[in-house]
Amino acid sequence: MKSKNKTSIFFIIFIVFTIFYLSSLDESLKFLLLDRLSGILPELLLDYLEKTNVSDLLINFSFLIMLYISKKYWIKYININNFIKLYNREFVPNKNSYDYLIYVTYAYVFWRMLSRNYGVHTFVSDYYSGVPRLYLNLSQINFKPYELTSFHFIHRVLPVPSYDFIINLQIFTAILCVAGIYFKYSKIISLIIFINCMYFSGFVLMTNAELEATEIMLFALFTIVFTNLRNPNQWKVGLTGFNWFIGFYYVSSGLNKLIDIGPSFIWNLNLDEYRYVAALNSVALSSRYAHPIFADILIPPFISDFFGLMTVLTELGFILLFLNNKYSVFPLFSAIMLHTSVFLMAGINFTGNSFFLIYLIYYILNGNKKKFNNF
Repeated sequence: MKSKNKTSIFFIIFIVFTIFYLSSLDESLKFLLLDRLSGILPELLLDYLEKTNVSDLLINFSFLIMLYISKKYWIKYININNFIKLYNREFVPNKNSYDYLIYVTYAYVFWRMLSRNYGVHTFVSDYYSGVPRLYLNLSQINFKPYELTSFHFIHRVLPVPSYDFIINLQIFTAILCVAGIYFKYSKIISLIIFINCMYFSGFVLMTNAELEATEIMLFALFTIVFTNLRNPNQWKVGLTGFNWFIGFYYVSSGLNKLIDIGPSFIWNLNLDEYRYVAALNSVALSSRYAHPIFADILIPPFISDFFGLMTVLTELGFILLFLNNKYSVFPLFSAIMLHTSVFLMAGINFTGNSFFLIYLIYYILNGNKKKFNNF
């Protein structure tokens, strides 16, 4: 029996290494092999193999073999009973968790209002609503959904405000955040801050951005507005919804990578190659920010593959948030490191999400306090 297990593990490891090798197959090798097999294989099959990505076909086939060989392991461990065991029925949040969400959210909005300049969008007010969308392509319909959610539909009637007006509105929102920290259950303050932030995010969405890295912030503000308008003493529903939103936000991102790109995302991340782009960006003032350290640091290909794997595992690991599981602190911490490294290397700034990820670490640890005493 032990010999059988060792054989299965050997084949799994062998297939994993085979997958990584196949991902680097050169197209010239494929055409050389097809030329040798031209007299053996049917013409229709040869035409198909010439056009398709043979590496991907072999990789997917290898994955299927690996799943079949390891079926007794994943059938044993990945089942509904083990999944139910991960759910923490003893999770007990308290009112302080809601108060801290208010403090963290308003502090982040305060920082964001003073570190951004939404007034620059007034300079493109003549054509900003007609900019074509690269991915959603919603410019083909007369009324864009994000016009409604960001309240920018009013600019179909009213002109875009002046530069000074928008800057003053940002300052006013920052002042409201300070007041909101003191009057934390105020319905009016929380509602005005939420509406203003929705409006500001609309400028970015209307000028050809798919995301503004404020989705979590906006949902946190929505949670505060919903809870304050409903009843601040009934805060559990809002916090549960916020917790689940974060889980969905990251799990869907991980699934999207596997569906759109496939497992090859792991070894096609190519950080070892992008390091050279980051090095150039670090000395080019007109480009995205990249930390100058990348002008000196070297990233081996296997390190890039490791980070690709950790990215997918981290995002899929957010499913633990739905279960209030104490181990969800690990994907939360890993996501903070992920956002920080992406910002330093590529200048893509999702680091604002870290405010809320750190808050959720507190939320999970506080609710699992009894469990962590025995951890």
